[in-house]
Amino acid sequence: TLNPSVQGLESVGVSLDVTDFQPLVVTADRTELREGIDGQSATVARISIRSPAPSGGVLVSLVASPSGVLVFPSSVLIPAGSTQATWNVSAFNDNRPSNPRTVVVSGSGPGILSGTLQFTIQDDDPARWTNPTNPFDINQSGALNPLDVLVLIDEINRSRSRVLDPVLDAGLLFVDPNRDGALDPLDVLFVIDEINRR
Repeated sequence: TLNPSVQGLESVGVSLDVTDFQPLVVTADRTELREGIDGQSATVARISIRSPAPSGGVLVSLVASPSGVLVFPSSVLIPAGSTQATWNVSAFNDNRPSNPRTVVVSGSGPGILSGTLQFTIQDDDPARWTNPTNPFDINQSGALNPLDVLVLIDEINRSRSRVLDPVLDAGLLFVDPNRDGALDPLDVLFVIDEINRR
């Protein structure tokens, strides 16, 4: 309670509630995961606070951005009297080739400042629609040229932009130079940019 006073004026008491928010620290044994690879696709993560949790514990909510890449509980309880809790996190195996992805997991709860941890997810799926020798060589001519761009445009015009399907698109060759598991105008731009760069 504060009691400011000025000579000649009546003193007025003011009460302030001060909350000491604890910082939340999020850590993990590994921050680089490989989807679908035993021993490399999961890890143990932990959340910790500075002071022991009060009676009833502290419930920490967990969210990821982007979602759908990691599998983990939506909340973790730091038990009363403890300063930390552990939880399992694993990479979701989507069975689609993709570039490495970055996922940020955030934790928040009552009386604590939110904490974050960044994971890198490496893909295990073969890039079946990407030329392993030269991803820009769409028509397998051994060289990068405008015909590679035309092959992509023709395929998009023939059957539209889409996420590539392992069954329906099994006969397609190298139409995914940016290795995102989709055929779309970004693939065309990817090759055009490389032609311009050279």
